[in-house]
Amino acid sequence: MIVLEADSPLSYVQLVGHIAGCGAAFVIDPYVKAEHLWRLIQDTTTLRVLIGPLQSKHDQDLVALRQTLALAHRPIEVRRAADGVLHDRFIIGDSGVMYSVGASWNSVGKHVTTIFQYPEVPADRLIDIAEKWWEEATPSESRCGRYCQFRPAIPKTSSIRTTPAPSDAAALAGAERLA
Repeated sequence: MIVLEADSPLSYVQLVGHIAGCGAAFVIDPYVKAEHLWRLIQDTTTLRVLIGPLQSKHDQDLVALRQTLALAHRPIEVRRAADGVLHDRFIIGDSGVMYSVGASWNSVGKHVTTIFQYPEVPADRLIDIAEKWWEEATPSESRCGRYCQFRPAIPKTSSIRTTPAPSDAAALAGAERLA
């Protein structure tokens, strides 16, 4: 368990660093904001982000997320879960290790919270559930911004399933629509 201290500017850095250490991660956060998505794009190799429907209820937030996603310099996909599906925040590493994050990104560094690693048995079940959420979620319009020049191979693991990337032309066309 990792404790992220209150009133510490390093807590946010610890959280982002931990996600970065998870490799091609799958991040689940129902309330992620555009600035948090940008940190995932810039400072981690996260491939998938599942957000909650709250973003779709607030057009300004959804527009900001789409604009941020359009600027991505690498593959990343964001999907929106249906209403009532998500509550907790999870990180699933590319090795199949799963973590729970106790607080929203906005609260990290303001309140004490933790990053907790699940034991293998409940993690396997929770990963299956998370994959089902992903499959049932609404895809975003773009997954790679205008600065993508190539698309590296997306690693596959026994626990993490990835979606094939669209062609660069399709991704660039989607980003141009959003710009």
